[in-house]
Amino acid sequence: MVSTRVEEPAVEASHLVKVAIGADEVTARRYVARSEAVWKLGRDLPDEAVEALLAYLRSTEDVLREERVDALKNDIINVLRTQKRVSPQLSETLIAMFDSQAYGVAMLDYCIQHLGAVQEASADEEERSRIYACLQRATRVPGASYAGTALIALLHTPHEDDDMRHFVNERVAALLYAEDSHEAAKVTAIQIAAERGYAELLPVIRRMATDESLPLTQRVVSIGALGRFGCPEDIEFLEKRVVPGANPRLLPAVEAALKQLKQATKESR
Repeated sequence: MVSTRVEEPAVEASHLVKVAIGADEVTARRYVARSEAVWKLGRDLPDEAVEALLAYLRSTEDVLREERVDALKNDIINVLRTQKRVSPQLSETLIAMFDSQAYGVAMLDYCIQHLGAVQEASADEEERSRIYACLQRATRVPGASYAGTALIALLHTPHEDDDMRHFVNERVAALLYAEDSHEAAKVTAIQIAAERGYAELLPVIRRMATDESLPLTQRVVSIGALGRFGCPEDIEFLEKRVVPGANPRLLPAVEAALKQLKQATKESR
Protein backbone atom coordinates (compact mmCIF):
# COMPACT_ATOMS: atom_id res chain seq x y z
CA MET A 1 0.00 0.00 0.00
CA VAL A 2 1.26 3.48 -0.89
CA SER A 3 1.61 5.70 2.15
CA THR A 4 -0.62 8.79 2.15
CA ARG A 5 2.24 10.67 3.82
CA VAL A 6 4.02 10.73 0.47
CA GLU A 7 0.96 12.04 -1.36
CA GLU A 8 -0.04 14.77 1.09
CA PRO A 9 2.60 17.36 0.07
CA ALA A 10 1.59 17.01 -3.59
CA VAL A 11 -2.10 17.25 -2.71
CA GLU A 12 -1.44 20.31 -0.54
CA ALA A 13 0.69 21.93 -3.27
CA SER A 14 -2.01 21.26 -5.84
CA HIS A 15 -4.63 22.97 -3.69
CA LEU A 16 -2.37 25.92 -2.86
CA VAL A 17 -1.56 26.44 -6.52
CA LYS A 18 -5.25 26.29 -7.39
CA VAL A 19 -5.95 29.03 -4.86
CA ALA A 20 -2.92 31.10 -5.86
CA ILE A 21 -3.79 31.24 -9.55
CA GLY A 22 -7.48 31.97 -8.96
CA ALA A 23 -8.74 28.57 -10.11
CA ASP A 24 -10.61 28.03 -6.83
CA GLU A 25 -14.04 29.70 -7.15
CA VAL A 26 -14.35 30.32 -3.42
CA THR A 27 -11.14 32.34 -3.15
CA ALA A 28 -10.69 33.68 -6.70
CA ARG A 29 -11.70 37.21 -5.69
CA ARG A 30 -9.88 37.17 -2.35
CA TYR A 31 -6.43 38.65 -2.83
CA VAL A 32 -5.24 37.99 0.72
CA ALA A 33 -6.18 34.29 0.54
CA ARG A 34 -4.40 33.91 -2.78
CA SER A 35 -1.33 35.78 -1.57
CA GLU A 36 -1.12 33.62 1.54
CA ALA A 37 -1.37 30.51 -0.63
CA VAL A 38 1.60 31.66 -2.71
CA TRP A 39 3.82 32.00 0.34
CA LYS A 40 2.89 28.54 1.56
CA LEU A 41 4.05 26.85 -1.64
CA GLY A 42 7.52 25.90 -0.44
CA ARG A 43 10.77 25.28 -2.33
CA ASP A 44 10.22 21.76 -3.68
CA LEU A 45 7.13 21.94 -5.89
CA PRO A 46 6.22 19.03 -8.20
CA ASP A 47 6.58 19.65 -11.94
CA GLU A 48 2.85 19.94 -12.53
CA ALA A 49 2.58 22.69 -9.90
CA VAL A 50 5.43 24.62 -11.52
CA GLU A 51 3.82 24.24 -14.94
CA ALA A 52 0.49 25.56 -13.62
CA LEU A 53 2.20 28.57 -12.06
CA LEU A 54 4.10 29.32 -15.27
CA ALA A 55 0.89 29.06 -17.29
CA TYR A 56 -0.74 31.55 -14.91
CA LEU A 57 2.16 33.96 -15.31
CA ARG A 58 1.64 33.91 -19.08
CA SER A 59 -2.12 34.44 -18.81
CA THR A 60 -3.66 37.88 -19.17
CA GLU A 61 -7.00 37.09 -17.52
CA ASP A 62 -7.84 37.48 -13.83
CA VAL A 63 -10.80 38.77 -11.84
CA LEU A 64 -8.56 40.83 -9.54
CA ARG A 65 -7.42 44.39 -10.20
CA GLU A 66 -4.27 44.72 -12.28
CA GLU A 67 -2.05 45.97 -9.44
CA ARG A 68 -3.02 42.98 -7.30
CA VAL A 69 -2.43 40.56 -10.14
CA ASP A 70 1.00 42.13 -10.66
CA ALA A 71 1.79 41.69 -6.97
CA LEU A 72 0.67 38.05 -7.01
CA LYS A 73 2.70 37.27 -10.11
CA ASN A 74 5.75 38.97 -8.64
CA ASP A 75 5.43 36.79 -5.54
CA ILE A 76 4.95 33.68 -7.67
CA ILE A 77 8.11 34.47 -9.65
CA ASN A 78 9.99 34.81 -6.36
CA VAL A 79 8.74 31.37 -5.34
CA LEU A 80 9.76 29.84 -8.67
CA ARG A 81 13.20 31.46 -8.50
CA THR A 82 13.87 29.95 -5.07
CA GLN A 83 12.94 26.38 -5.95
CA LYS A 84 15.54 23.71 -5.27
CA ARG A 85 15.41 22.96 -8.99
CA VAL A 86 14.65 26.15 -10.89
CA SER A 87 12.76 25.39 -14.07
CA PRO A 88 14.56 26.51 -17.26
CA GLN A 89 11.10 27.51 -18.48
CA LEU A 90 11.04 30.36 -15.97
CA SER A 91 13.41 32.59 -17.92
CA GLU A 92 11.74 31.57 -21.20
CA THR A 93 8.38 32.56 -19.75
CA LEU A 94 9.63 35.92 -18.50
CA ILE A 95 11.26 36.70 -21.84
CA ALA A 96 8.09 35.74 -23.72
CA MET A 97 5.99 37.88 -21.39
CA PHE A 98 8.24 40.89 -21.89
CA ASP A 99 8.44 40.51 -25.66
CA SER A 100 4.67 40.16 -25.96
CA GLN A 101 4.14 43.60 -24.36
CA ALA A 102 0.70 42.24 -23.40
CA TYR A 103 1.01 43.32 -19.77
CA GLY A 104 1.12 46.58 -17.85
CA VAL A 105 4.38 48.46 -17.34
CA ALA A 106 4.69 47.30 -13.72
CA MET A 107 4.53 43.63 -14.76
CA LEU A 108 7.05 44.20 -17.56
CA ASP A 109 9.37 45.85 -15.05
CA TYR A 110 9.02 42.83 -12.76
CA CYS A 111 9.95 40.57 -15.69
CA ILE A 112 13.16 42.53 -16.28
CA GLN A 113 14.03 42.62 -12.57
CA HIS A 114 13.65 38.87 -12.24
CA LEU A 115 15.48 38.13 -15.48
CA GLY A 116 18.44 40.02 -14.07
CA ALA A 117 18.37 37.86 -10.96
CA VAL A 118 17.96 34.63 -12.95
CA GLN A 119 20.89 35.64 -15.15
CA GLU A 120 23.14 36.05 -12.12
CA ALA A 121 22.18 32.64 -10.74
CA SER A 122 22.20 30.68 -14.01
CA ALA A 123 25.09 28.40 -14.97
CA ASP A 124 23.65 27.88 -18.46
CA GLU A 125 25.51 30.00 -21.00
CA GLU A 126 22.72 29.80 -23.59
CA GLU A 127 20.11 30.87 -21.03
CA ARG A 128 22.29 33.81 -19.95
CA SER A 129 22.71 34.78 -23.60
CA ARG A 130 18.94 34.83 -24.19
CA ILE A 131 18.38 36.87 -21.04
CA TYR A 132 21.17 39.27 -21.98
CA ALA A 133 19.57 39.89 -25.38
CA CYS A 134 16.20 40.58 -23.75
CA LEU A 135 17.75 43.03 -21.29
CA GLN A 136 19.38 44.83 -24.20
CA ARG A 137 16.01 45.11 -25.94
CA ALA A 138 14.50 46.58 -22.78
CA THR A 139 17.09 49.36 -22.58
CA ARG A 140 16.04 50.53 -26.03
CA VAL A 141 12.61 51.67 -24.79
CA PRO A 142 13.52 55.05 -23.26
CA GLY A 143 9.93 55.95 -22.44
CA ALA A 144 9.56 53.00 -20.04
CA SER A 145 10.85 52.74 -16.48
CA TYR A 146 12.19 49.25 -17.16
CA ALA A 147 14.86 50.70 -19.46
CA GLY A 148 16.68 51.75 -16.30
CA THR A 149 15.90 48.45 -14.59
CA ALA A 150 17.50 46.60 -17.50
CA LEU A 151 20.63 48.73 -17.28
CA ILE A 152 21.01 47.84 -13.62
CA ALA A 153 20.64 44.15 -14.50
CA LEU A 154 23.28 44.44 -17.21
CA LEU A 155 25.71 45.90 -14.71
CA HIS A 156 25.45 42.61 -12.82
CA THR A 157 26.12 40.43 -15.84
CA PRO A 158 28.31 37.54 -14.56
CA HIS A 159 30.80 37.84 -17.42
CA GLU A 160 31.18 41.54 -18.11
CA ASP A 161 33.24 42.33 -21.20
CA ASP A 162 34.20 45.33 -23.31
CA ASP A 163 31.17 44.97 -25.58
CA MET A 164 28.80 45.02 -22.61
CA ARG A 165 30.57 48.00 -21.05
CA HIS A 166 30.37 49.88 -24.36
CA PHE A 167 26.69 49.00 -24.73
CA VAL A 168 25.81 50.22 -21.22
CA ASN A 169 27.77 53.42 -21.77
CA GLU A 170 25.93 54.02 -25.04
CA ARG A 171 22.48 53.37 -23.55
CA VAL A 172 23.16 55.56 -20.49
CA ALA A 173 24.03 58.43 -22.83
CA ALA A 174 20.94 57.76 -24.96
CA LEU A 175 18.66 57.88 -21.92
CA LEU A 176 20.20 61.11 -20.67
CA TYR A 177 19.91 62.90 -24.01
CA ALA A 178 16.49 61.57 -25.08
CA GLU A 179 13.69 64.00 -24.27
CA ASP A 180 11.14 61.20 -23.96
CA SER A 181 13.10 59.14 -21.41
CA HIS A 182 11.07 57.96 -18.44
CA GLU A 183 11.99 59.90 -15.30
CA ALA A 184 12.94 56.77 -13.35
CA ALA A 185 15.07 55.49 -16.23
CA LYS A 186 16.83 58.84 -16.53
CA VAL A 187 17.54 58.93 -12.80
CA THR A 188 19.05 55.44 -13.04
CA ALA A 189 21.17 56.54 -16.00
CA ILE A 190 22.51 59.51 -14.02
CA GLN A 191 23.41 57.26 -11.11
CA ILE A 192 25.20 54.79 -13.39
CA ALA A 193 27.09 57.61 -15.10
CA ALA A 194 28.34 58.77 -11.70
CA GLU A 195 29.18 55.23 -10.55
CA ARG A 196 31.07 54.44 -13.75
CA GLY A 197 32.68 57.87 -14.05
CA TYR A 198 31.41 58.69 -17.54
CA ALA A 199 33.15 62.07 -17.75
CA GLU A 200 31.85 62.69 -21.27
CA LEU A 201 28.34 62.96 -19.80
CA LEU A 202 29.21 65.70 -17.31
CA PRO A 203 27.92 68.49 -19.63
CA VAL A 204 24.41 67.04 -19.84
CA ILE A 205 24.39 66.28 -16.11
CA ARG A 206 25.37 69.88 -15.34
CA ARG A 207 22.54 71.07 -17.56
CA MET A 208 20.04 68.88 -15.71
CA ALA A 209 21.33 70.11 -12.34
CA THR A 210 20.42 73.68 -13.28
CA ASP A 211 17.29 73.08 -15.38
CA GLU A 212 14.38 74.34 -13.27
CA SER A 213 11.86 72.75 -15.63
CA LEU A 214 13.01 69.25 -14.67
CA PRO A 215 11.49 67.17 -11.85
CA LEU A 216 13.15 67.76 -8.48
CA THR A 217 14.37 64.16 -8.27
CA GLN A 218 16.35 64.47 -11.49
CA ARG A 219 17.98 67.69 -10.32
CA VAL A 220 18.87 66.24 -6.90
CA VAL A 221 20.41 63.13 -8.46
CA SER A 222 22.29 65.25 -11.02
CA ILE A 223 23.76 67.42 -8.27
CA GLY A 224 24.73 64.30 -6.35
CA ALA A 225 26.43 62.93 -9.47
CA LEU A 226 28.50 66.09 -9.81
CA GLY A 227 29.63 65.65 -6.22
CA ARG A 228 30.62 62.06 -6.89
CA PHE A 229 32.62 62.43 -10.11
CA GLY A 230 32.62 66.08 -11.09
CA CYS A 231 35.67 68.30 -11.64
CA PRO A 232 37.12 70.94 -9.29
CA GLU A 233 35.46 73.51 -11.57
CA ASP A 234 32.08 72.15 -10.50
CA ILE A 235 32.59 73.73 -7.08
CA GLU A 236 32.26 77.17 -8.62
CA PHE A 237 29.57 75.88 -10.98
CA LEU A 238 27.39 74.74 -8.08
CA GLU A 239 28.05 77.81 -5.97
CA LYS A 240 27.17 80.20 -8.77
CA ARG A 241 24.59 78.36 -10.85
CA VAL A 242 22.65 76.33 -8.29
CA VAL A 243 22.93 77.78 -4.80
CA PRO A 244 21.73 81.36 -5.43
CA GLY A 245 17.96 81.27 -5.10
CA ALA A 246 17.95 77.49 -5.14
CA ASN A 247 14.89 75.50 -4.15
CA PRO A 248 15.35 74.76 -0.41
CA ARG A 249 14.84 71.09 -1.18
CA LEU A 250 17.95 71.19 -3.36
CA LEU A 251 20.24 72.66 -0.71
CA PRO A 252 21.07 69.42 1.15
CA ALA A 253 22.16 67.84 -2.16
CA VAL A 254 24.19 70.93 -3.08
CA GLU A 255 25.91 71.04 0.31
CA ALA A 256 26.75 67.33 0.15
CA ALA A 257 28.10 67.63 -3.40
CA LEU A 258 30.24 70.65 -2.52
CA LYS A 259 31.65 68.82 0.49
CA GLN A 260 32.57 65.81 -1.68
CA LEU A 261 34.15 67.97 -4.39
CA LYS A 262 36.18 70.05 -1.96
CA GLN A 263 37.43 66.93 -0.18
CA ALA A 264 38.38 65.29 -3.49
CA THR A 265 40.17 68.45 -4.62
CA LYS A 266 42.06 68.62 -1.34
CA GLU A 267 43.14 64.97 -1.56
CA SER A 268 44.35 65.37 -5.15
CA ARG A 269 46.81 68.12 -4.24
